[in-house]
Parts: sequence; structure tokens; C-alpha cells
Amino acid sequence: MASIHTKAEAVSASVMDLLCEPFESPAMAREQNTFSTSEAWAVADFGKRTVAAGWWRFECEGDQDISGVELRLISAEDALLVFSPARAANMIAMIPNRRTFSVRLMVSPWPGLSTMSKLRLRRLSRREEAGLAKAMISRVLKADRPIAKLAHAASRAIGGRTLRVQTPISVPAPPPPVPGTGQNTAFETHRHGGITAVIRASDTLHPRAFDVVSAKFASDPRLQSIYADVEEAGVIRPLPQWDPDLQLDRIAPACPVFFRGEAEAIDPWPRVASLATTEGTVTRIALPLSRRANAMSQHLSPPPRPQLECLPSVSVVVPTRSRLDLLKRCLLGLAHRTDYPALDVLVVDNGAESKALSEAIAPVQSVLAVRTIAVPGPFNFSRLINRGVAEGRGEVVLLLNDDVEAIEPGWLHRMTASAMLSGVGCVGARLVYPDRTIQHAGVMLGLAGPCGHLWKGLDEAQAEAVPQIVLPSGRMAVTGACLAVRRKIFDEVGGLDEDAFGIAFNDIDLCLRVRQHGLRTLYRGDAVLIHHESQSRGPDDAKRVRRRRLARESGLFLERWGALLQEDPFASPAYDLTRESGAVHPALKFDS
Repeated sequence: MASIHTKAEAVSASVMDLLCEPFESPAMAREQNTFSTSEAWAVADFGKRTVAAGWWRFECEGDQDISGVELRLISAEDALLVFSPARAANMIAMIPNRRTFSVRLMVSPWPGLSTMSKLRLRRLSRREEAGLAKAMISRVLKADRPIAKLAHAASRAIGGRTLRVQTPISVPAPPPPVPGTGQNTAFETHRHGGITAVIRASDTLHPRAFDVVSAKFASDPRLQSIYADVEEAGVIRPLPQWDPDLQLDRIAPACPVFFRGEAEAIDPWPRVASLATTEGTVTRIALPLSRRANAMSQHLSPPPRPQLECLPSVSVVVPTRSRLDLLKRCLLGLAHRTDYPALDVLVVDNGAESKALSEAIAPVQSVLAVRTIAVPGPFNFSRLINRGVAEGRGEVVLLLNDDVEAIEPGWLHRMTASAMLSGVGCVGARLVYPDRTIQHAGVMLGLAGPCGHLWKGLDEAQAEAVPQIVLPSGRMAVTGACLAVRRKIFDEVGGLDEDAFGIAFNDIDLCLRVRQHGLRTLYRGDAVLIHHESQSRGPDDAKRVRRRRLARESGLFLERWGALLQEDPFASPAYDLTRESGAVHPALKFDS
């Protein structure tokens, strides 16, 4: 396979033909118009391509089901632009100016052969653009609040944001899980070609299960066990790669497990956990390789509050500027709903009115030792945090946004206990909106662009049914809105990067640099706080100047960490990358 170019290469003024462009992929090859993939969710990387301004349409035709084809364009200005037959029958995007994208292509979630007769991104002709504009205006004028919709579209275009027009495909919503009352919990085995599958007696293996698993075993002689997703009552719930911090036997007691050689018809997870102590012996295939008619009932309970023999001192660094009502609420939460005794609270003042700041701090002064540090100048989150940490006295540092509110005791004991573990770097918490829907349950790389908050927006009942939200587990990164780390580690990696990431991505960058340092990031789903997100500064993309700054920082992040965005091992490629809700990819189904 010809290698991709390191610099951005301009495509034709009118077409990007992916049947002709060179690409790199360890699991995908192309011969004439046929792509062959040896791994699930294989992606071809076409490198960087510069695309001219204009309206562009993705055209895809093949000899088989093309619903799994997905073209992903990633840039600093447009975090993630996706074209896919599974998402829209006819998607067109207006790119407002000449723009450079990283171009990636998936032809199917499933391994195998895919033959395409047409696979290209084509720029519309002047006549097509005129017809499209006429159709768009006609459609908008017939909709509710047409003036507002036209103004919104104009604002996006003027601000340099891509416009998208699509004809959505109607996909019925999956049925809700059916309680598994009286479900058969016995196991049974199926054998084929030296491989044994262990599944629930009431489940059905996918017809391609052994073919997919056999190819995976053949590709790596170290592998001894493979587990996969299950479609349960019409719903697929993706599993992460093996995570020593997450008890997979608790979250996936009924998924299909495959062993090289013989296995008994008993609970397979003790054996999997034993094998996983040797690196490279256990892996996951992110495909539904079995089906179950009803959902199995599952009770999730977080671990008990840790009993710490020695409580390390914690420096809580809270940057603030204008929303002192939020700061007051934050401090009250630390004073009255946080029962951790060894707190050193530093409020980093970036230009608050002095009298109002004093009034916000006064109600907690008798309970908390609060110090204020004045750091004037333009808002730079990284600079404020670094200055606060430098003045802190604690063994552990807690970064805490002024719009985060503690609501129950014990949360800081849990985060601190994890932060003090050998091999652990950054530790995050579960953050919810005031209505208790999920704002943050860990960061997934590659979600909605460089990264996103997986499961964002799930209500309380939905969240409590997702083990990865409830239980402590690994993440590639967590948000700096509430992040604990040992002071020694923070200093060793140089703190937050003030020059590259003054506003955005600084927390993700910190977690990834700490990971490079040989330490893992943990998420504590049993430490729950309220996040009144962005109320103190406003959303990052509210103004054009912020969008430019965000684009610059996004570009720097992609340059530094772009190679990690292909697959986050603590999440799954089976998630829909365009949505933070935890929805499954629209092309994925058991009958694929």
C-alpha cells in the first residue's frame, strides 16, 4: 500500500475519489474497487487533504449493503464531519473556506470484502448549488420560525462553520430492555475449529461469530480469550477493552466469551480474569456476536467508602472571575457537604470585584481555610491553575471549577484514595447537571471530534443502569472541572500547558502527558457532584473570537495527540462518534 503524505495534499477542485487516493491501514487493503478488512471497525487513513470552499456531496454505491460506509473529515475548525449512508440518505455539506482535513474511511464495522462502484466526495456544480439553495429556502420558509432558522444558518456561515443539509433515514428506536425475570442463567458451550464459545443457554451465537473470532486468534498467537458484545432485547451495549480497574464480571456477566482450546460450561469470567494478568492474552471484539431475547436484571452498587488510615492534605484550586454567586455555592459545598478534614482552599481571582469576592467567601471562613490569589490579565485557565497549585500546600491537588457543587459527603475521600494509589495519575468524578442528567462520566478520545463526554445527557435512571458510569474504571482522560492528582506528579509533567491550551483541552492534555509518564487515569463514578457547566464564562463557541481560539487549540491538540484518536480502549468503536449520548453506531446490528 502506498504511504500517505505527511503534508496536506490538495484534492481536485471538484472531487476526492477514494477509489484512487492512497491510504494507510494495518487492517485494510484495496485491490481495484474492492476493500478487504481483517479487523472489526478497520479504518483507512488517507492523511491530510485540502478541500476547496463550496458545497460537497458524498456519493457511495456498491454491490452489497453500504450502510456501514463512513467518511470522517477532521479539522481544527470542524471537529468531526461525518458522511454515512446509515445516517442520511443524501448529505451535503457547505465548507465555507479552503480547509485542511484529516480524512478517514470505514467501509464496514464487520471484517470482510466490500466492493464499491463509486466512493467519492464531489463538489456541486453552480447549477446544482442554485437548485439546492432554492430548495433549502423553500423548506425553511415552510418550517416553524423561518427567520430564526435563516439567521442561524447565516451566522454559522459568517462564523466559518460548516453547514450541513441531509435527508435523514428513518430508523425505528430500539425497544426498551425487558426485565429478565426467570431468564435461564445456565451456560453452554459451542465448539468449532479448536475454539470454544461460552454463552448463556438461552442465547444465540451470530452466524459469523466463529469466523470473526478465528481470524482474530490466528492473527495473534498470544491470545487465549476473546469477549464480544451482546444484543440484549434489541439493544447493544458496547464493552471496553480489558480494564483491571473495572470488574468486567460485574458489567458483562452474560456476554459471549471465546477460548482457544477447551472450556467448561461455567461462568467464564474467573478464567478470563486469570488470563488477563498476562499482557496480550485477552482482547475484545466490538461486535454483537450473540443475541438474547430479554435483558438480564443487574444490580449495581458502588464500592464502600474507603477507610483511609492517613488523610493526605488536599489543596483545592478554584479559579474564578465574574460569577461569584456560583463561587459561593461551590465553597458552601466544600464547607458543608464535603467531610474531608485536611483542606487547603485557594481561590484564584482573575478580576473579580473585591467586595463581592469577600462576600462570597465570608460564609465559609469559619469552616474552611480559604486563601485568595490575585492573577489579573486575560483569562487563561491553565495559568490560573498553575499559579494556584504553586501556592498550594497539599500532597494532593484538586482542580475544581467555581461552577461545581458538592452534594454528598465522601466524594473527596474516594477521589483522594484513588489518587494515592501506586500507578495512578489523574482521577475524575461523575458530574451531573442540576437536573441530575450526566454532564461528565469520563472523556472518550475521538468522540465528536478530538474528544467528548461519553453518555452525556443520560438521565439518572439511565445512568444508574450503565456500569461504566456507576463503577470506578479507567479512562484516557477526565475533565479538569473536578480532577485530583498528586502534587508531585503535577509538577513532574510541568502542570497545565499555558501556551498551547489556555482555555480548552488543557485537562485532556494533562491526563495524556501523565499517561506518557507511565500512570493511568481513573474515573470515580461513585463521587458525584453538580456541574453548572460554563455558566461562569459562557459556552466556548458562543462568539467568533472564541471559535478562532478554540480552532487554534483544537489544531494543536490534533497535532500532538491525533494518533490516539483512532480508538479509545476504555470506550468502544461501536459508539456513534457523532453523538455524546452513548448511542450505538447506526450501522451496527446483529443481523449485519
